[in-house]
Amino acid sequence: MAPAGDGIYGRGATTLAAAAKLRDGPPAHVRLAVNAHRALHAAARRAAPAEACGLLAGTCVAGPRGTVAAVAAFVPLRNLAAGPAQFRCDPVEFARAHAALGRQGLQLLGFAHSHPTGPAALSAADREQLWRGCVQLVVAGGDGGGWHTTAWWGARDGGFRELPCAIGRAAGAAP
Repeated sequence: MAPAGDGIYGRGATTLAAAAKLRDGPPAHVRLAVNAHRALHAAARRAAPAEACGLLAGTCVAGPRGTVAAVAAFVPLRNLAAGPAQFRCDPVEFARAHAALGRQGLQLLGFAHSHPTGPAALSAADREQLWRGCVQLVVAGGDGGGWHTTAWWGARDGGFRELPCAIGRAAGAAP
């Protein structure tokens, strides 16, 4: 992961941390639009054997089973980390991408990164360093069966829980 004090989202990026916080707590589930899913997996394949990283843009919508984090787009960001099994988002790209979201009528829902040779679960370093209060997607290709995506929510008390994640329907569609 990133050097101490630098953060995986880049030096100074934590000043934008509040922007990724979902106001009403964790969503009941995540709905990933097909185009966002494809973009995330394409970025993971291009970056391998290094980790890909980027932000998740969309909206929160009410669904019959609770709030849906409807991811409309994955915005890839340059990974500045030195090693292949870590990531650190470019803070300048992050700030530019975040500013563009508002102009597109989208909000920052969270982040995604890849584990090209590992499982689609959070690593110990992820659990220590990922932002809380936003969606975290992990896409992994290490099991030899193709790329697999999981969604996670980091509680403010430090724990993470996996969220149901559906792919394929329109981002705002009800489950």
